[in-house]
Order: sequence, then C-alpha cells, then structure tokens
Amino acid sequence: PRGGGGGGTDALASIAPGPAGATPPDGEVVSGVPARAGEFPFVVGILNANIGDNRNALVCGGTLIAPRRVLTAAHCVDGGLAAANFEVLVNTSNLDGSGQRVALAPGGLHIHPRWSPGSGRNDVAALDLAVTTGPAVTIPRPAQAFAPPGTRVTVAGWGWTIPTGATSFDLRKASFPVVGNAECRSIYGADGSGLTFDPTTMLCAGEQAGGGAACFGNSGGPLVVRRGGTAYQVGIVSWSRGCGLPGFPGVYARVSHSSSGNDYFAEATRLPAQGGSAR
Repeated sequence: PRGGGGGGTDALASIAPGPAGATPPDGEVVSGVPARAGEFPFVVGILNANIGDNRNALVCGGTLIAPRRVLTAAHCVDGGLAAANFEVLVNTSNLDGSGQRVALAPGGLHIHPRWSPGSGRNDVAALDLAVTTGPAVTIPRPAQAFAPPGTRVTVAGWGWTIPTGATSFDLRKASFPVVGNAECRSIYGADGSGLTFDPTTMLCAGEQAGGGAACFGNSGGPLVVRRGGTAYQVGIVSWSRGCGLPGFPGVYARVSHSSSGNDYFAEATRLPAQGGSAR
C-alpha cells in the first residue's frame, strides 16, 4: 500500500540505510542517511490529531510552501476525515516530542479538484494552518530548468526504515537522479494496473540499479533540488512499484510553475478558487 490514506498495491515512503544497488525487501529503502540539523526546515509531518505520540501519529510528510500553507499528497488525506482530525508537526527534524503540533484552520484541508486515485494523477493537497510558521521551501519556475533528466534530487522524511514498519525518529534523506519522461513512461505505461505515468502531472526519479528511494510513510514529503544554497521543491512523494527496486524509479507529483498556459502548480495551490474539495 501507499503511505497515508490511499489504497493500491504500489508502495512509497521511507529512507533506510543499506548498500547502493541492493534489492530491498518490500517496504525497505536503502542508501539513506540522517539529515543534518536544520537541513530541511520546511519539512513537516502530517499527524493524526487523535494520537499523542508523534511517531505513532505520523501519517505522511509535507512541506511548508508559505507561512500558513502546507503541500502534501492527496492520497495522504483523502480518507473522508475533517481538517480537525489532522495536525502538522513543525520546527523539528525528529519525532521525539520536540517541535510544535499545529492545528489546521477550519475548512483548511483542500484536495486537488482533479485528483484521481485510480490513475494517481494530481496527487496534491494543500493544508491551511491555524497559525503562522516557517520557513518555506522555494518553488521553481519552470521545473524543467531545475530538474532535467540526470539531475540529482533529494527526498526527505520519517518513513519506515525496516520491513516491519518502524518509522524513523530522525529525519532521513536519500539522493538519486531524475529519470526522463520517455523512460518512465516505458516503465509505468498503461498495463492495466491503473497507476500510469503522466508527464504533465508527474516526474520520475531513482537509481537504475535500485537503492536510495522513498517507501512507506514518506508519502507527501518533498523531492528537492538545491541551487546556490536554496532548496527548490520539484515533486511530492506519490507512488512506485515496490521500494527502491532495480528498474522501478519512484513517481512524484510534479511541483512547478509552468511556462505554458497550463500552470499545474498554481492550480494545485489555489484549490479553493479552483473548486477543490474543502473539509
């Protein structure tokens, strides 16, 4: 299953140690390392507000894109729950009880109006916070200038570190290259499974030999590129076939301003105006 509230047989979301190129068992990710303190100040945890322990409450990852707005995956929060059932963990890189749990504003849960659980398209949601926090990540304009095929990108999160499903107390990261649209389409084409790569709303990244990737629990977290000391978010952890398996890169919801008339990211982050469902 995916991390968070979505269903399906494809997996995402965790970063665990291991040799690059190894074939991990389902649910484990290799080649991850602990993130440095303060390296990802914009990464947040999406929590179940009804559970007090941060580690057990973790639903998914997310990213601050404005002082009171968080970007995450639609499948993380598309379970019919109201905004009051979620909190966002900010100002920390671990789940040991530090940081601040922030409630969502009333009606502050917005799912992309064209989110398609069956195909995986538009796997984007925005959460409005009840209070101001920060700092926020930077969004590139357009993404193609920041993440062409071969670009090294980094994913960060608290997802599973062993196949039995233990989340990491400390934020972890893994880096790997962007995979071209044509190659990803050949891997995740229309094969009857439902989830299909769509270059308009998705991008692929991962090592051809397997290893370093996201797996269970990391869904909704950011895929970033660093340029001149600035972190730019280009994707949201969405889905994949297995976790870091050779020949199967991770698929990420595309996050970018477009130079064309179809500005996917602007649409995704102006959900109330675009008619996205709010709870």
